[in-house]
Amino acid sequence: FASEDGEWCRLCNDEGNGLMGYETYVMKGLAEMYEVTSDPMYLERLAWHIDGVLTTRNDARGVEDYRGDQSACWIDTFYSGGEPYCWLTHSANIIKPFLMFADLVQRNQLDDELAYDGVSFAEKAEAYIIAAEETVDYHDDQWGGGGNYLCRDDARACDWFAGWPLPLGMSARMDEVHYLLYDLTEEDWHLERAVA
Repeated sequence: FASEDGEWCRLCNDEGNGLMGYETYVMKGLAEMYEVTSDPMYLERLAWHIDGVLTTRNDARGVEDYRGDQSACWIDTFYSGGEPYCWLTHSANIIKPFLMFADLVQRNQLDDELAYDGVSFAEKAEAYIIAAEETVDYHDDQWGGGGNYLCRDDARACDWFAGWPLPLGMSARMDEVHYLLYDLTEEDWHLERAVA
């Protein structure tokens, strides 16, 4: 997936696990490189990657999940036996770097920096928070309380644990997202979910 221009998997969809398995690590790595170097070039590159990833989201591509919805997530067919299913853990791992970008911009007062396309980091951060919230909202019906998200009970992909809590490691990925969203938006329900 690597390429000479650093494209990696920014325009992959998640149907073959390209986003979850490769691109999420590239995006997180770019955020971490900014933290180590304080060089805004890494955040500019991260914005370029995030913008590419957003073009592959179901609603942007006009792709339907197993329910026929064109939703704010990325379907996977690799782990779901061919059924177009949006795994909560995939969604959380994909959107976490969006929020890492926003958090770094906010904490380091980088609002006026310009991204590769001339848009300010502040505008990018706002758009990425909204995009992440849309993906979180898509999975809201899976919230089971007590810190657990559930596998949807109407999905073939969840046959053996339909309606049951997802493994803790899967739910915990979304907890990280809720913590970041709480820090960025100060909406209490994100903190309540994260610590439940």
